[in-house]
Amino acid sequence: MMKTMLFMLCSCVEVVLSHSYVSVTFVMMYGTMWSLDMRFDTRLFTIMYILFTYTRQSSVNNFNFAIRDLLNYMAAQKRIRVSLK
Repeated sequence: MMKTMLFMLCSCVEVVLSHSYVSVTFVMMYGTMWSLDMRFDTRLFTIMYILFTYTRQSSVNNFNFAIRDLLNYMAAQKRIRVSLK
């Protein structure tokens, strides 16, 4: 039950991150540039958009794999403790 609940929570986080990762990053960058009175450079934003969209899928997948491996480790740890007693 707990493993399923954690898996569903991680799936929810994965969906939210995969759909808003680039948008939130650019809003934060634009807000920082605006607060520091920096000039808006479209070439820089274009290159960064391409890099962020390219790395988005790998970062979301790695997060999902990390959570899955952590849950498998927790389950194996319980089995090992029971077998050692």
